[in-house]
Amino acid sequence: MYIGWIRQNILRCYMKPFKYIKLALISMFFLWWFFLSHVTFTVFPRKFEMHNEDYMVRYYYVLPTNIIGIYSWFFNYRPEYIVLYDKNYNYIGQSSPFCIRSNTDLLAGEHVLPEIEFTNEYDSSSFYISGGNCQEEYEIPTKTKKWWSQILQYFHL
Repeated sequence: MYIGWIRQNILRCYMKPFKYIKLALISMFFLWWFFLSHVTFTVFPRKFEMHNEDYMVRYYYVLPTNIIGIYSWFFNYRPEYIVLYDKNYNYIGQSSPFCIRSNTDLLAGEHVLPEIEFTNEYDSSSFYISGGNCQEEYEIPTKTKKWWSQILQYFHL
């Protein structure tokens, strides 16, 4: 009886950290799914892309895999997000996953690609759309990544 009690307490002590690890992994998966899954996988590219000597921008349709994606498809005609790559097709960043607009709204503004040779702060150090809704949310900096780009960079290897 004493041996059984010792074995039970030892198992309880070793299993407690695994319980917290499992809870943390389930929580991270749920948070990723709820906030970022609609812009994670680039499976539906639009047939339009922009590029210059240094960078390339691709436009992708939002996936209706969570509440944000479903909402975007209900209230926008073909909602899109934008991903910025360098000339070697390495992921740099993408537009905000929380302000999604349709392709007709995105065409209203001028799409400006970054240039490496410019050093002035007002010149292109990031991709941006001038004019239109969600102008700031569709800006993709080339120097520092936003938090969602830091998370989603591992899905673009």
